Amino acid sequence: MSQQIRTITVFAHGDPRKAATWSNVPRCVVSELERRGFTVHTADLLCHPLQTLYDNIVRRLLRLLLLPFALRPPYYVHTRLHHWWGERTIRRTLKRYPDTDSCLFFNYLFYNRYDDTPTLLLGDWPTGHDLQRKGQRITFLYHRVIRQEQEAITHADQVVSLFRVRAEEMRQHYPTASIHFVGNAFINNSYEGILHGRSLIQRKSHSPILLFIGKADRYRKDAQLLGDAFRLLWQDEDYRHLQLHIIGMERRDLRLPSHLPVICHGYLNKDRPSENATYYQLLTDARMVINPSPRWGAFSSLIEAMYFYTPVIVSPFDAFTDTFGKEIDFGCYTHPTVDGLAAHIRCLCTTPRYATLCERAHERVRDCTCQDYVSKLLQLIQP
Repeated sequence: MSQQIRTITVFAHGDPRKAATWSNVPRCVVSELERRGFTVHTADLLCHPLQTLYDNIVRRLLRLLLLPFALRPPYYVHTRLHHWWGERTIRRTLKRYPDTDSCLFFNYLFYNRYDDTPTLLLGDWPTGHDLQRKGQRITFLYHRVIRQEQEAITHADQVVSLFRVRAEEMRQHYPTASIHFVGNAFINNSYEGILHGRSLIQRKSHSPILLFIGKADRYRKDAQLLGDAFRLLWQDEDYRHLQLHIIGMERRDLRLPSHLPVICHGYLNKDRPSENATYYQLLTDARMVINPSPRWGAFSSLIEAMYFYTPVIVSPFDAFTDTFGKEIDFGCYTHPTVDGLAAHIRCLCTTPRYATLCERAHERVRDCTCQDYVSKLLQLIQP
C-alpha cells in the first residue's frame, strides 16, 4: 500500500457512521479505513423526510390503488425523486471534498459521473435479483431503476458483491462490468466486550431462549412458521421452559396465542446503548438462532450469532450452502414445515454434542473480520 494517506468519500443509504445503516457494514468499513490512517468523508444519499412521507403515506395509497392489478409500488429508494436527490447529494459532496481520491458507494444505484475520481460499488445484489429472490414479478414499475443500476454497475471502475453466487449471476448479467467477490461477508458486530467461549457455552447450554432475527416486511411468514412450530413444541411438557425471542418484529405482526412465551423486541437500533445491550445480551444468551426462510435467512445476522458461539437452524439457501457447504457441523438444515422445524429444535435441545456445535459455529466465522475484508477492498482501490 502507498505510504501516502488517501482520501475516500463514502456514500450510503443512511449515515455511514451509524450502526443502523445497512446492518452496520458501512460503519465497520469507515472505522477500519480511519484506523489505517485514511481520511474518510461520508455522505447520506437519503432525504429522510421525503422517504418517511413517501413510504408511510404515498406508497400505502399507491399499494391500495394498484392492488386490483397485482402490482407492488416501489419503495422510496427506487423512485425518481430519490434518484434526483441522490445525484444532487453526490454532486455537492464531491464539490465539498475536492481532495477525494476514491468514491465508495454502498449500493448499486449510483456512481460518480461528475469527474474522473474512480468508483467502487459494494452491495449484495441488484434490484432485479432481489425481487426474484422474494418471488415477485419484475413489472414495468421497476424497469427504470433496473436501467439505472445497469448504468451504475457498467460505469463503475470496480463492483463488489458480498456473496459469491450473486457475483457470478451479476457477471453473466453485466458481462462488461468489473465484478468481484473478495470473500465472505464479515462479522459486522459492535460488541465491545471480551468473549469467553467456555463460560458462554456453559450459559447457552442451560438457556431457554430460541432466537429469531428478521424484519416483518421480509420475514413475517418465516417468523410465523417458527411461532407455529414453537406452539407445537409447547404441547410437550419437556419443552414448556423454552422462550421464543424475536428481534425485528412486534407481537401484533404475528398470529400467536397470548399464553405462548413469545417475546418480540421490535427493531433494536445498535446506535442506542440500551438497545445495543439488549441485542448482544440475546446473542450471548441464545441457545440457538433460527430462520427457516427458504430464500434468504438474514445471512449477516446468522453469522454474527455464530460468532457468539450460537448453533443455527436454517434452510439451505444458496449463499449459505456456498459459504458453509451442503452439510454443516454447527447446527442443522431444516425443512420449512412446522413438524420439520419442531423436530430440529428438539434435536438441538437434546443433543449431547451441543458444546461441540457451539465451538464449531464460532470457528467457522471467527476469521471473517472487517480488517481482512477492508484489506481486500483496498487491493481493488489501489492495487
